[in-house]
Amino acid sequence: AKNTVAHPKQHPQTRWWLLLLGLSLVGGLMVRGLNLTNLNTTAVVYWGLPWLVAVIITLTAPPGADGQPRAKISALRGSIIAMLGSSFLIGEGFICVLMFLPIYVLVVALVLATNAAVERRARALSKRHPIHLTPLLLALLALEGTHPNLSFDREGSVTVQEITALDRQKLWANLHKPMTLNRTASSGLSKLFPQPIQIDIDSFEPGAVHTVHYRYARWLWTNVHEGTLTLRVEEATNNTISARVIDNTSYLANYLDLKRLSLTITDQPEGTREVAIRIDYRRTLDPAWYFSPLIELALEGSGAHLINTHVLREG
Repeated sequence: AKNTVAHPKQHPQTRWWLLLLGLSLVGGLMVRGLNLTNLNTTAVVYWGLPWLVAVIITLTAPPGADGQPRAKISALRGSIIAMLGSSFLIGEGFICVLMFLPIYVLVVALVLATNAAVERRARALSKRHPIHLTPLLLALLALEGTHPNLSFDREGSVTVQEITALDRQKLWANLHKPMTLNRTASSGLSKLFPQPIQIDIDSFEPGAVHTVHYRYARWLWTNVHEGTLTLRVEEATNNTISARVIDNTSYLANYLDLKRLSLTITDQPEGTREVAIRIDYRRTLDPAWYFSPLIELALEGSGAHLINTHVLREG
C-alpha cells in the first residue's frame, strides 16, 4: 500500500481572508484597467463593480456560529475590507474612498437583502417573481454614463449669495488684497477636498491669468498630489468679474470639470450689497443621482468660504 501524507485542511477563516486579499487585488487591477478606458467615470465603476464583489462575497461568506445572520454581517464586513484593500493598492485618496463608501455599502446591502429574501422564501418565490430581476436591474443601472444616451445632463452651476453692509469700495478693495489661505475655516465637505496653498494673481483686467496651486495629501498626511488650476479673466466691470478655466491639473479634475467662475456685487434697495459667486462646471462621475448632490454641496461650501474669508473680511 502506498503511504499517503495527510495535508491539513485550510481553516475556513483562512480561506476567507485569502479570498478577500484576492478580491482586493483583482478589484484594484479592474479599476486600473477601467482607468485606461472611457468607462472609469461611469456607473460601471461605482455601481457595477460593487455588485460583482458583493455577489462573490455573499456566496462565499462563512456562516459562523450564529448561522445566516452572522453570514450577512461577515459578507458586509468582508465587502468593505475588499473595497478598502483595493483602494489602498491603487493609491486612492481619502476623499475618493469616503465618497465611494455610501454607494458601495448600498449596493452590498441590496445584494444581501435580495439573497436573504430568496433563501427565506425559496419555495414560495417562483422564477417569475420580481425579486429575481434584481441582478438585471443593477446591471442596467451600471450602464449609466457608458453612452451619451445613457447619461443625464452633466452641465451644472452653483451660486452662493451673501448680503453685507460693507460698501462697494471696501468689497473691491478686499478682492484686490492677497488671499488669506485658512484651511481650518473652510466648511462642509470642502475641508476634505484639495486645498489651495498659493494663489498667483496678476490683475483683474481682461486677459489676466490667475493660477491656484493645490496640494492634496491623499492619505491625510502622505501620498501627496500637487497641481494647479489656471484661469483667464474674461470680463471685468464695476459689478462683475468672471474668469474661464483654461487648465486644471489639480486633484479636483478627478471629480468635475470646472468651466467658469463669476463674482457679482449688486446694490440692494435697503442700502446693502449682495455678493454672489457662481461656479459653472461639468460633472464627470456617474451615477448622477449620487454624485450631483455631493458635488453641489462641496462647491457651495467652497463658494461660501471664499466670500466670507476673502470678500467680506473687515480687517
